[in-house]
Order: sequence, then C-alpha cells, then structure tokens
Amino acid sequence: MRALAPAALLRNGEITVEMMKYAEPSYTGFVFPVDKYFPAWALDEQHPLVQAGLEAARAIGLPDHAPSKWNFSTNGIYWMGKAGIPSIGFGPGEEETAHTTQDSVLLADVIKAAEFYALLPALIR
Repeated sequence: MRALAPAALLRNGEITVEMMKYAEPSYTGFVFPVDKYFPAWALDEQHPLVQAGLEAARAIGLPDHAPSKWNFSTNGIYWMGKAGIPSIGFGPGEEETAHTTQDSVLLADVIKAAEFYALLPALIR
C-alpha cells in the first residue's frame, strides 16, 4: 500500500474530518452546542483598547510593561476569537496559578483590578 498525503486521503474519501462539539447538559440541564474550537487572537499594540489598557494600568499605579500574552485560556477566545469583539486580558492574581487548583487572589489585587475596570472605558479613544 502506498502512503498518501493527508489532502489525498481527504479527496479519496479514506478519512473524514469533522468539528468536535460540546453538547453536554450543564448542571441545570441547559444544553448549548458549541464547536470545540479555540482560536488564538491578538490585537495590535496600537489598537485603542490596548492603549487604553496600558494607560489605565499606569493611572492606577501599576508598573509599566509591554503588552504580552497569557499562557492560559480565557473567554476572549469567544469574544475576540469568534465574535470579533476587541478584547484584552487583565485580571488580579498570578498567571502561573490562574485557572489551576492553586489559584488565589490577594484582596489588594482585586481592588486594583476594580480600579482598572472602572477607569478603562473612559480612556478608550
């Protein structure tokens, strides 16, 4: 048997490709079928929302830093990745433990995050 490239396998009908879906009921029984697809995304550093986020962080006394990425997933995969709604990530706590069983957040970080969220909309230009 000769080896076929993946595209040839598709054309020959030897394999099928389908999108996996979440369709399991929640604890309330609600079912919301959605593709198991998690698109990566990034906004340009000059995007007004990114610039407003950097300005808000400076205004509340956080250290200057360059925009970057997180090494975990957020709901931004839907808002920006699927729906195309500009999104940035900002939150209290430590990235290394975010979304793990070791996740914890200092009250002072929660207060700074609330200040950021309150200020951000006024800085979007």
